[in-house]
Amino acid sequence: LSLKILYQNDKEIHLTSSENRLLTLLLENANKTVTIDMIKNELWHDPIDATESALKSILTKLRSKVGKQSIKNVSGVGYYIQARLDLQ
Repeated sequence: LSLKILYQNDKEIHLTSSENRLLTLLLENANKTVTIDMIKNELWHDPIDATESALKSILTKLRSKVGKQSIKNVSGVGYYIQARLDLQ
């Protein structure tokens, strides 16, 4: 079991399970574009649930927590995170 805690200015930021999985996927592929299909496969087991609006909702909430400019869109392809990791 790996414990993942996100901090911003020494304050703990709480993420939902979906936000956590999305952030982990983006960080594992930092500075590389993660396709929309890769994201949908990671977040949803049932393709019917993997709607554009559901994805955009999770992205909007995650961006509000990690910084709107951190997660970039590659139109029609996917998303990437501009990351500088401070691992302790």
